[in-house]
Amino acid sequence: MDSLALFLKVIMEQLLSLLSAEKVKEICDVALDKVEEYVAKTPSKLDDAIVLPLLKKLIREPFGIEDNDEVAK
Repeated sequence: MDSLALFLKVIMEQLLSLLSAEKVKEICDVALDKVEEYVAKTPSKLDDAIVLPLLKKLIREPFGIEDNDEVAK
């Protein structure tokens, strides 16, 4: 690993250690929302049927990342 990659790895580990678990979940929720919005806007409905359920079952549910957009509805 070159020195820049090592430096970035150390910095990211330090930054992540400062975040609470709830804050990490909030950040992940926002990131997943962006992916879900992008997938929903594409003309293909096949990706809606595949990607959106996978995000829910493989990421949101196992890691307890609630979709706060759904909660607000």
